[in-house]
Amino acid sequence: MDAYLPMIQSILLDWYQLTVANPEYAGAVAIAVWLLTSIFYSIRIYFLKKANAALVKMRLGLQADLEAAQQQVQSSQAELAASVQQLAEVQTAAEASAQRAAGLEEQVVAGNRQLIDSIKLWPTSSN
Repeated sequence: MDAYLPMIQSILLDWYQLTVANPEYAGAVAIAVWLLTSIFYSIRIYFLKKANAALVKMRLGLQADLEAAQQQVQSSQAELAASVQQLAEVQTAAEASAQRAAGLEEQVVAGNRQLIDSIKLWPTSSN
């Protein structure tokens, strides 16, 4: 590197002298640097905008999926509430049927006792 240092310094000195001697050259270099920089930044911004658009699209899709899932949850909760109410009604009806069945069973048992008592008394009353 030390061997090339004097050569690099002389090239830079020649460019400096060329730039100082020709202001149009300096302006052309400045414009060229500005154009290249703006081109590279516009390319970079293009890819950033493209990535941002993809992220926004993905976010909107996820948000729509979330809203659909929330609506499903709400409809499932409504169905669950209706099922719970229907279950309560069925349980109430089952309890009423069980009570009616118990009452009928008591009547049948009472009727059977009366029949048994009548049968027991029948042989004694026919003599």
